[in-house]
Amino acid sequence: MVILMVGGAFALSCQIQARMPTLYRSNQRSAGEVLLGESRLGVSGYFYEMADLYFHCGVRHEHEEAIHGTWFQQRLSELRPNVHRHAAGKASREILAWLRLATAMNPHNVDFVLVAAFWLHHEVGEIDIAQQMLKDAQVANPFQYEIQLERARLYLYRGRVADARSCLDAALAFWPSHLAATDEDARMDRARLLLYRSLILEVDGEREQAIVGLREILRMFPERTSLLERIETLERGDEPALLGAAVWNNLLQSEDERSMLCGSVEADEHIHGEHCNH
Repeated sequence: MVILMVGGAFALSCQIQARMPTLYRSNQRSAGEVLLGESRLGVSGYFYEMADLYFHCGVRHEHEEAIHGTWFQQRLSELRPNVHRHAAGKASREILAWLRLATAMNPHNVDFVLVAAFWLHHEVGEIDIAQQMLKDAQVANPFQYEIQLERARLYLYRGRVADARSCLDAALAFWPSHLAATDEDARMDRARLLLYRSLILEVDGEREQAIVGLREILRMFPERTSLLERIETLERGDEPALLGAAVWNNLLQSEDERSMLCGSVEADEHIHGEHCNH
């Protein structure tokens, strides 16, 4: 019965999504809220777990089991995959359906939206759809700087620097959103925002404003002394050895590579998929 109910919700949600141009509207309830009320939150979490399960080819995150070491656990291990691996190629597209259902059921979970956008971009190659999903999420979650930051990054991938700058300006205005200004993640994100924006200002010829942003990063994180050389170079009016566009492209790549890391402890058992890029 449970399987039938979940399957029915899955099919119905697919039909709703196919007929709706946008998933989130500020003046309307989400499809999941209309169908399931508050129970949609649990269903959303289930869909997200299914996406993660598909990504790891049927292997759940490891945790201590009550039946560990027993005859039953040994038989069970023979029936389910236990080698850590990632879905690749066309198989990875199956994950998208689960992620979209998770965001449809709970459009206010920003983490789900960010993961879905990341997957759309890097695994499915649909950067425009990823951007639209983030725009829709911004309507459902106004003043969330994380969404604007990710939109800016996607724009930089497409070379739309002016649009990226606008998103970064909005993100800095929204910061720290729901977090405390002293929160370590919020502080790290502010430094990221300032760095991206300073590099764009540098490319746009607004060096004084670029320096202001770099100095703010140094005040937040004095240990980042490598920024001093760039600041001094800009103050002299010289061109940095590595131009701003090259720096932000390297930054985009390094951030995304870190995001793709799965954190497996048993590295020897980790089988990399086609797009794992570890």
